[in-house]
Amino acid sequence: MAGALLAAIPLVSILAMTWMYVDTNSSTSAVEFSNRIIWLIAPSMTLFIVFPLLIKKGIGFYPSMGVAIVATVAAYYLVILIVGKFGIKL
Repeated sequence: MAGALLAAIPLVSILAMTWMYVDTNSSTSAVEFSNRIIWLIAPSMTLFIVFPLLIKKGIGFYPSMGVAIVATVAAYYLVILIVGKFGIKL
Protein backbone atom coordinates (compact mmCIF):
# COMPACT_ATOMS: atom_id res chain seq x y z
CA MET A 1 0.00 0.00 0.00
CA ALA A 2 2.81 2.45 0.82
CA GLY A 3 4.36 1.80 -2.59
CA ALA A 4 1.09 2.58 -4.38
CA LEU A 5 0.63 5.72 -2.32
CA LEU A 6 4.16 6.89 -3.11
CA ALA A 7 3.69 6.14 -6.81
CA ALA A 8 0.42 8.11 -6.84
CA ILE A 9 2.07 11.31 -5.63
CA PRO A 10 2.53 13.56 -8.68
CA LEU A 11 6.20 14.33 -8.00
CA VAL A 12 7.04 15.28 -11.58
CA SER A 13 4.12 17.71 -11.72
CA ILE A 14 5.07 19.24 -8.37
CA LEU A 15 8.65 19.71 -9.54
CA ALA A 16 7.53 21.15 -12.90
CA MET A 17 5.17 23.67 -11.28
CA THR A 18 7.81 24.69 -8.77
CA TRP A 19 10.36 25.14 -11.56
CA MET A 20 7.88 27.26 -13.54
CA TYR A 21 7.30 29.47 -10.54
CA VAL A 22 11.01 29.84 -9.78
CA ASP A 23 11.78 30.68 -13.44
CA THR A 24 9.02 33.26 -13.86
CA ASN A 25 8.30 34.37 -10.27
CA SER A 26 4.64 34.09 -11.27
CA SER A 27 2.15 31.34 -10.55
CA THR A 28 0.29 31.87 -13.85
CA SER A 29 2.20 29.26 -15.86
CA ALA A 30 1.92 26.72 -13.04
CA VAL A 31 -1.85 27.28 -12.89
CA GLU A 32 -2.17 26.85 -16.67
CA PHE A 33 -0.08 23.67 -16.46
CA SER A 34 -2.25 22.21 -13.70
CA ASN A 35 -5.44 23.07 -15.60
CA ARG A 36 -4.15 21.16 -18.63
CA ILE A 37 -3.15 18.16 -16.53
CA ILE A 38 -6.70 17.81 -15.19
CA TRP A 39 -7.91 16.91 -18.69
CA LEU A 40 -5.27 14.16 -18.94
CA ILE A 41 -6.02 12.36 -15.67
CA ALA A 42 -8.88 10.25 -17.07
CA PRO A 43 -6.98 8.83 -20.06
CA SER A 44 -4.01 7.97 -17.83
CA MET A 45 -6.32 5.64 -15.87
CA THR A 46 -6.61 3.48 -18.99
CA LEU A 47 -3.29 1.81 -18.18
CA PHE A 48 -4.42 0.87 -14.67
CA ILE A 49 -7.72 -0.54 -15.94
CA VAL A 50 -6.56 -2.42 -19.06
CA PHE A 51 -3.38 -3.97 -17.64
CA PRO A 52 -4.94 -5.91 -14.73
CA LEU A 53 -7.89 -6.99 -16.88
CA LEU A 54 -5.55 -8.55 -19.43
CA ILE A 55 -3.42 -10.21 -16.76
CA LYS A 56 -6.57 -11.72 -15.17
CA LYS A 57 -7.51 -13.11 -18.60
CA GLY A 58 -4.23 -15.02 -18.64
CA ILE A 59 -2.35 -12.84 -21.09
CA GLY A 60 1.37 -12.55 -20.32
CA PHE A 61 2.96 -9.58 -18.58
CA TYR A 62 4.73 -8.00 -21.56
CA PRO A 63 1.85 -8.37 -24.05
CA SER A 64 -0.55 -7.00 -21.41
CA MET A 65 1.74 -4.06 -20.71
CA GLY A 66 2.16 -3.37 -24.43
CA VAL A 67 -1.58 -3.41 -25.11
CA ALA A 68 -2.24 -1.25 -22.04
CA ILE A 69 0.35 1.31 -23.16
CA VAL A 70 -1.08 1.45 -26.69
CA ALA A 71 -4.61 1.82 -25.26
CA THR A 72 -3.40 4.63 -22.97
CA VAL A 73 -1.73 6.50 -25.84
CA ALA A 74 -4.94 6.11 -27.87
CA ALA A 75 -6.98 7.44 -24.91
CA TYR A 76 -4.68 10.47 -24.61
CA TYR A 77 -5.01 11.17 -28.33
CA LEU A 78 -8.79 10.80 -28.18
CA VAL A 79 -9.14 13.20 -25.23
CA ILE A 80 -6.86 15.77 -26.88
CA LEU A 81 -8.89 15.47 -30.09
CA ILE A 82 -12.25 15.78 -28.30
CA VAL A 83 -11.35 18.73 -26.06
CA GLY A 84 -9.73 20.41 -29.06
CA LYS A 85 -13.14 20.37 -30.77
CA PHE A 86 -14.39 22.50 -27.86
CA GLY A 87 -11.56 25.00 -28.24
CA ILE A 88 -9.51 23.68 -25.32
CA LYS A 89 -5.85 23.48 -26.23
CA LEU A 90 -3.68 21.00 -24.35
